[in-house]
Amino acid sequence: MKKLIILFISVFTFNLAANLQIMHASSLGEVSVAVNGKTILKHVQYLDNTGLLKTDRNTTISINPTDQDFVLDVNVDHFEGRDHIITAIGPSQNYSNMILANSEIRTHNDSRSHFGLKILNGLFDESSVDVYLDSFLEVENLNYGHYSSYIQIDAGFKNITIKNHHTNLVLGTYTVNLTEQGGETGVLLLSGKFAEDNAFLKLINPSGSAISVLESNIEVFNLDEDGGEVDRDILETAQVQVVHNSPYPVVDIYVDGALALENVPYRA
Repeated sequence: MKKLIILFISVFTFNLAANLQIMHASSLGEVSVAVNGKTILKHVQYLDNTGLLKTDRNTTISINPTDQDFVLDVNVDHFEGRDHIITAIGPSQNYSNMILANSEIRTHNDSRSHFGLKILNGLFDESSVDVYLDSFLEVENLNYGHYSSYIQIDAGFKNITIKNHHTNLVLGTYTVNLTEQGGETGVLLLSGKFAEDNAFLKLINPSGSAISVLESNIEVFNLDEDGGEVDRDILETAQVQVVHNSPYPVVDIYVDGALALENVPYRA
């Protein structure tokens, strides 16, 4: 009996393989994904992702930009049976600069009142960034292509501020609603280029679902005493969806007394 138990454990350990989540975060264009040379996903768009995919031992994952002779491979045996995320990142100008950034991930959080957050810096024009949550520095000097460790944050509304680590320049501010995500985990991707107003934040959980992340600077304007427009920013503290469903053809929308949206058409 003792020998049988030892044999069972040995076989189980040998067959153990990693579950992988794949994210396409390179602005190079479409890619395809293959498993051991067989294509399983075609025309994968920028910022598309999967949930966790089951793999066997000795499995090689290949990511190939569409219509290019450039391929990136990774063997799942390197992950030693642990769940991982693999993210393709890189600038749009050169395929040779495309890389696969991987990190171990958790499928749940031990605390049901907290959300486990991991962050990937995929901003190829920012060598390193600092990430603030509700004005508190949570991740410092996160280099390009690197993931942070997990951060335990209270479930609820959170403001996210991204700064250049070297200049302290604010690159962007965002908000996310994690009120219903206690006990869950997710990976927050920073991608694109802030310098060209073409940066994107995407938060995904291990099942592949996205959690909405919104820019929190709303550009509005007031009228001064002479009737001129005065620009100002309003920091978003909640997620609000506005639907115009009245019989009036167009309406204006004000935020805190300031005109935010003008001439909104019916059912917009």
